[in-house]
Amino acid sequence: MKNISLKAFALSAVALSLTSCEDDSSLLISEGQAQFRIIAPVDGDAIFLDKDYPNNPALTVSWEDAVYNGAPTQVNYSIEVDKDGDNFDSPYVLGTSTGNSLTFKVSELNTAAATIGLSPNALGTMNVRIKATIGTVGAEPMFSNVVNYSVTPYLAYLFKDYYFVGAATAPGWNNNNNNTPLWRDPSNSSLYEFTGYFVGGGGGTSEFKILETLGLWQPQWGTNDGGAQSGALAGNPATQSGDPGVFKITGPSGYYKFSMNMATGVRTFSITPYTGSTSTTYSVIGMIGSAAGGWADSNQINMTPLASDPHVWYANNVALANGELKFRANNGWTVNWGSNTEYSGTGTQGGPNIPVTGTTYNVWFNDLTGQYMLIPASN
Repeated sequence: MKNISLKAFALSAVALSLTSCEDDSSLLISEGQAQFRIIAPVDGDAIFLDKDYPNNPALTVSWEDAVYNGAPTQVNYSIEVDKDGDNFDSPYVLGTSTGNSLTFKVSELNTAAATIGLSPNALGTMNVRIKATIGTVGAEPMFSNVVNYSVTPYLAYLFKDYYFVGAATAPGWNNNNNNTPLWRDPSNSSLYEFTGYFVGGGGGTSEFKILETLGLWQPQWGTNDGGAQSGALAGNPATQSGDPGVFKITGPSGYYKFSMNMATGVRTFSITPYTGSTSTTYSVIGMIGSAAGGWADSNQINMTPLASDPHVWYANNVALANGELKFRANNGWTVNWGSNTEYSGTGTQGGPNIPVTGTTYNVWFNDLTGQYMLIPASN
């Protein structure tokens, strides 16, 4: 019995020793050693992101192992980026890995730059660091050194714009004459419309077509239904090899709404008389806000009305900053328009501030409908 007791005691001691080692190991694994470092990029590296090559490799991040005390364990890495000066308060996670290197495409790095607030078409600084974590309960993350990486992002404008051309419209048959754009529905990018003045009568002076690119005749859109005021769109080269027929305003000259649905498999249009009042006109329409330099009256950017339509206003090659703006009439706040959608939307009286991503825009505004378009000038 004594021998059995000694053996039991010895086994208990071993078990306690193993348990103690396991507990110590668990605690030790959660403690990191010396800071690990980023190998590439190095401080001061820079890249210009070319929007014409979104799938090209733009950045390879590689780093040393993060070493934890104790038994080997898998380390998970997150590549975090933030705007210079923001101190990783809300970092953007560019990618994750259990290895020591990741490569990112131009489009991925551009998305990260936009998310952290870098302005397009301008050199900005992106801070890069690696966060290391393990699965052990209570383990503290380890962080690498921080690398300052310079990036020139582009504006990720993914929309298609359409423009009028033809005798019935302001630019006439000139395909690069400050052609009026159609307003794009911010909730459905296949829907476009425009409300404004058209020359009517059904003759040659009442004809027009739609272009996709200023200065180019193709692609172009029209109809093969003669003077129909609604029906199927026809396009070269989308639906046919030859040019489509013209749209016509068969009613008298005046205000009409032209609408089209560009969804594949639909592609329809309609022309309907505008029945709202056109009697109220404004001497000045301006843009104002932090995107235009500030909210003081002196920062207002005045727009120009079309010669053929006092309700449609434009301002070309306007440099706007990241921020907000509103449209207002007659240099005051009695009549002002705002909305919460970027690039296109419908402003309402006293509505919210319009968000703006900084770049150079051609801006259009319709005071009959409150509809606006901000089209990147380089697009």
